[in-house]
Formats: sequence, structure tokens, C-alpha cells
Amino acid sequence: MFLKRFVFVNWGNVPNSELDFGPVSLFSGANGSGKTTAADAIQTIMTAAHENLFHYNPGQDESTQRGRGGKRVRTLASYVLGCDDGSYARVEATDGYIAAVFHPTLEETAEPFTAMIGVRAWLDQSGKQALAREDQRERDRAVEQVGAARLARSLDRAGHVEHVVEHLEGEPDPPGERAECVGELGRAVERGQRAQAARGLEQGGRLQLATTQVTRDGDIAGVGVLALSDASSALAEGELLQREDAYASHVPVERYLRRCELKTAALFEAACRLGALTAVDGSPELADALGAFARRIGLAFQMLDDVLDVSGPVERTGKARGTDLLDGTVTLPLILAREQDPALAALDVREIATPEQAAQVCDRIGATTALEEAKKRALDIVAEAKQQLPTLPERQRTALELVANGVVERYA
Repeated sequence: MFLKRFVFVNWGNVPNSELDFGPVSLFSGANGSGKTTAADAIQTIMTAAHENLFHYNPGQDESTQRGRGGKRVRTLASYVLGCDDGSYARVEATDGYIAAVFHPTLEETAEPFTAMIGVRAWLDQSGKQALAREDQRERDRAVEQVGAARLARSLDRAGHVEHVVEHLEGEPDPPGERAECVGELGRAVERGQRAQAARGLEQGGRLQLATTQVTRDGDIAGVGVLALSDASSALAEGELLQREDAYASHVPVERYLRRCELKTAALFEAACRLGALTAVDGSPELADALGAFARRIGLAFQMLDDVLDVSGPVERTGKARGTDLLDGTVTLPLILAREQDPALAALDVREIATPEQAAQVCDRIGATTALEEAKKRALDIVAEAKQQLPTLPERQRTALELVANGVVERYA
């Protein structure tokens, strides 16, 4: 299956609208154009709005859920009320809806389906700071009033935003239509159980993303979609591992490396695979070889990035030293330093509450050999990646070697 259309109604500051997608899509635009807002809506659907799975706006301070630097933490309720750093576009109780329309890919026999989440939010102004809150009881009642069956069927047929708006304005359902729930989606929305609205995305405690079923028998376009799907699934799993390891007193090196492979190296691999597949003389075999090269480079990139977080300086990294520590992220320098310094081994990362405290821990890590050891491991991986590059025309090989060298030079 692939995401064919996404519908927004009262979501952030995005106009009530719909976006059409192809098997492979790219978000682009200037800062403030709504890329993150749209991406957060998609991950809300793909994780069934499960608090332990979705993580809004990664890459900015609010992703720590602490709202540092004056930023407001983004929540499901704040998106419905159109919050923009403390200012709300919708101050009355508001129903917000997002819906994702999935269609089968080529040669797939599954039926199209729609996953939808409906939320009622209100503005709590009882304290010093107005806060967006989710109204569980009213949300369920609102979903009941909307007429889940008819809305779900409308979206399955067309996915147009006007269908949602019509129902929000109170258009009645014809007699008997409420009983005609459309498959699992209709039943889930009817009961107000948004955690079941995105079908089969959480099984056995692990996120299972719906991936396109294609074969590797020369279907270049299909394999390209699979490469993106694999990278997306790996990124989600890596983020979940990182959150599970947050503030941990002991993280094995092997687990740290696995986390880096999933959340960073997999993206490098997907980029090289797609390049190899779309090249004039590309092939799945070339994609495998270049994917292995890129995976090593991505792993080294993340390892060196974690070293820079401890060593700085801020002029190079663009962030204060110890940002990972403040977020509770246990990285290789701390893992290795704990083996040498008993005080670091006994440190509870939760006690690091200020940038000054984080900088002090960074200094203590720097007093061990952990930074040099982590750097050496990363540089060895880069050297191995360059040695195992397949036979390529000189121009292409030089370009890839420049990428590898750029990872090293970023640290130097």
C-alpha cells in the first residue's frame, strides 16, 4: 500500500485541504511553509496517535518535550487549536480531523482503505499560561455525531476535505447508514478508539509500518519504493530504541551502534540505493554495493556527530555542548567514558538539568580517552567503506570518496 492522499481539517495553521501523493514523494519548502506540520500529521496517523510512539517535530528543541529555548511543546491538542509558539488560531473548543487514504501499489490486490483520527481540543486558561487540552469525552461524542460510517466511505472513495467539512457542519446521515461501517476503520472510529484507527501499525510492542510488497526481480521502481520503505521503518525503530534507552545507566556498545544504523545509516543507504537504481547503468546489484558503502558512512557520521556533541565547539555544531545529555540520549563517548571513570559510571543522567551541568559532564568525558577511541572507531569505518567501494568510473568514485572525506573533515 502507499499513501495516496492526506486530508487536513483544523490541523495547525494548514488550510483545510488535501495533499496528493505518489509512491515516492518529497516535502520541500522554505522555513515556516508547513513541512513539519504536515509530517507530524502523517506520523500521528501512522502511529495511531500512540503517546509512546509519535514524537512531534524532531530536530528542534520541542522534540525533547521540555520546551527549552522559549519554544512550546507541540501536542495533538495544540495542533488542533493551531498553536504557534503560544498564539492560538482557534480559541474555542474545536474538532480536528486528519485522514490518510491508502491505495494498493502495482500488482497488489488489497483494497484501498482510509485511516482517520478525530480529536476535540479546548483552551485551558485557568493557569498563568494557556494550554491546549484534549477532551476525551467530547472527542468520542463528536466522533459519534460525525457519522463515522458515511465519512469513512466518503474518504475511501475520494478523500476530499469537503466531505469532512460537510459532516463537521452537521449534515445528517441517511437512516441506516451508521450501521454500515466500512471495515475495521469504521468500527474503530465508531467506538472512538483512535488507537485502532490506523490498522495494524502496532503489533507485539513494536511499530510495524505498512510497507509496499515488491520483489527484487528487476522491478527498479518497486525496489526503489522498498528502499524508502525500509529506511522509514528503520528510522522509526531507531527512534524508538533511542527513547527506550533514554537516561539508561547501561547501554551496550552494540546496542548503540544498532541504534545509529537504524536512525541514521539507513537513510544514507537509501540515498545511495536510489541513486544506483535510477542511474542509466544502475542495477539492484550496484544498489546493494553502494548501499553497504553508504551504511558505513552513515554510521561513522552519527558516531562523529556524537563526539562533536561532547567536544564542540558550538561554532561548529550549532548547538551547546552536551545537548544529547540534556535530552537523556546515551551516546558512545559516555558509554566508553563510564568504563574508565567510576563517577561517570555512577552518574544518573536525569540529574543533568542545565547546560552548565552538561558542559561539566562533557569535560569529565573529555578527560578520559573516550573521545579519541570513539573517533578512531568512526574513522576506521570510513576507511573500510572506501576500500570496499565497487569498481566505478573515476568521476563517480571520486564523488563518493568526497562524501566519505567530508564526514571526516566535519570533525577535523
